[in-house]
Amino acid sequence: MKPSLSTRRYLPAEGRGRLAALTLAAFAVQTDDYLIVGVLPAVSETVGRSGTATGQLVTAYSLTYALFAPVWALLPFHLRRATALRGALIVFTAANFAMPLVNSYAALMVLRVTAALAAAVVLPTALADAGAAAPPDHRGRYLAAVMTGVTGAVLLGIPGGTWIGAAFGWRASFVFGGLLGLGSLLLLARFLPAEPHATSPRATLRETVRPLLSGTVSAILAATALTVAGNLAFQTYLAPFLAGLSGAGPAALAALLVCSGAGGLVGTQVSGRLCDRYAPGRVFLLASAVFCAVMLAFAGLWALRPVPVAVAAGVLVIWSAAAWAVPPSIQSLLLARAGAGAAAQTMAVNSSAVYTGAALGGAAGGAALAADLGLVPLVAAAPVLLGALVTAPVLRARANAVPNGHPQAAATAPRPAAAAEPAGAGRGKPDPRRRGRRRPARIRPDASGPPGSLVRAGRRPRSQPMTLAGAGGAGARNNGGMFRDSVPEGAPRRPYPVTDATGYLLGRWNIERTVYDLRARVEGGFRGVADFRTEAGPADAGPEACRGPVLHVEEGELTWEGRTYAASRSLRVRARADGTADVEFTDGRPFHDLDLRTGRWLAVHPCAADRYEGTFLARSADEWHLEWRISGPAKDQLLRSVYRRRADRARR
Repeated sequence: MKPSLSTRRYLPAEGRGRLAALTLAAFAVQTDDYLIVGVLPAVSETVGRSGTATGQLVTAYSLTYALFAPVWALLPFHLRRATALRGALIVFTAANFAMPLVNSYAALMVLRVTAALAAAVVLPTALADAGAAAPPDHRGRYLAAVMTGVTGAVLLGIPGGTWIGAAFGWRASFVFGGLLGLGSLLLLARFLPAEPHATSPRATLRETVRPLLSGTVSAILAATALTVAGNLAFQTYLAPFLAGLSGAGPAALAALLVCSGAGGLVGTQVSGRLCDRYAPGRVFLLASAVFCAVMLAFAGLWALRPVPVAVAAGVLVIWSAAAWAVPPSIQSLLLARAGAGAAAQTMAVNSSAVYTGAALGGAAGGAALAADLGLVPLVAAAPVLLGALVTAPVLRARANAVPNGHPQAAATAPRPAAAAEPAGAGRGKPDPRRRGRRRPARIRPDASGPPGSLVRAGRRPRSQPMTLAGAGGAGARNNGGMFRDSVPEGAPRRPYPVTDATGYLLGRWNIERTVYDLRARVEGGFRGVADFRTEAGPADAGPEACRGPVLHVEEGELTWEGRTYAASRSLRVRARADGTADVEFTDGRPFHDLDLRTGRWLAVHPCAADRYEGTFLARSADEWHLEWRISGPAKDQLLRSVYRRRADRARR
């Protein structure tokens, strides 16, 4: 399993290795899930149990995965993703290698449950790490690359394990599963950094669960379960349906299943690219619509049976592509709504929703099969259509139409109120043209947020523009990806590793920032200068002066709703011995930590009921980018900034 070509071109060798390791890990755990199905008779004979009893090993694996996946992500202690992945893969590999050593049913059950506990950590964490490591305009492709491992398991892993079991005995199948786990572990040990894209430690269970309690996230999880239910209702009974539709024998049926797998691989990759180019919600709705259309086509063909195998194959490929286009789109949508800081728990709960949907789909398909085999496509289409209907209202809301860091965020952001319409028009506020000129607004600090937040004096406005030194995003409109329009022609596209964060920041920087209030549909901007200087020294001091704290002062002009105000902000940066830094407010309260050794960093800062997620990206020695996504009951904002070193204070 390798990353897609476009992703390989974007990534350095280390990044390609990392993504390949995550993809192989997904391939390993998905293969292991149904590995026993192909060798079930031989296992039953060894343990002296019926096929029904031995089949419960599969049920136990799936049930354990579904129950434990969300539980581990909500545990009160904090684990780095790298640590969690390596530890879980060690347990997974050991459980598979131990399978050939036991002969009792009870021992096999214990080992399968152990492997499922490990798998419940591996796949959600791999998806979370891929989503967090991805640039915002490549998130869909990263998730699609990992999902290629899941698709590849269905196409290659499970049939390969079955063939190995038939040729060398059922024990060899689990040795194969153990080798896949070992290969993943070795790749992760080589390519996964010790502290990749770390997030802040979990403070309380409430803070951890909060992103999952959002109505938007709950709706997407419900849509996930419904869509999987529809897909599995059809996929579980695919073989008898195709045999009845086209009279396909074993050889033709095998060829049809290969076509289905190929369609799934294509659908996964295409979905990832579409998610990066368009909003993932639209991709999800498109995939759902195609799925339902194909189910209706199959229902129509059933009335005309028998149909040529070639016709069945063509429709089957479209179905598989649509079905496998759903996971990257729904996962991108979830990560965008819940936030990258909640990626692990979100992907874990999503995995549980997938298994819940699989159980519902199997039951629904079985009921349709008992009534009439021709009803299976219609029964499969119903929950998928319902999932799309559940998601559509969520996507229509403006706040949910612009995901965190998505390339369309800037392209579709509304114009400032002064340019789009009279202030307050259409929102139930008095039209100033009828009441005369408005009284000039005054600016005061926002006591509800971190120091430096600004609001108008007097009555609290609907929107609260902010000028955070560490909270921003691209200062130019952006139609092709995060900060793409602001990167000069020929500039390096990859992250720029920084060994000394504080020394790198020292000096003066021009700032261009765009502020989006997603709830009020208002856009503003900030232009100014950031001055990083040692508190006892000049602004152009070099890295050798980084033994003391560095003062970060921003001053400039904020333009909001057609008016311009003076704005400023101060922070303090304290260097660490390893080249990382602590960022704090000037009164000593902690803000976030900063580690640019890979050129990229994700910071999370809770503020009352709101959540701040900042993505730092070093582009070169003289340019870095920053995006803050603020979400919660008080604020729903996206801030994008570009910092460029001033020529008059070039870094020594």
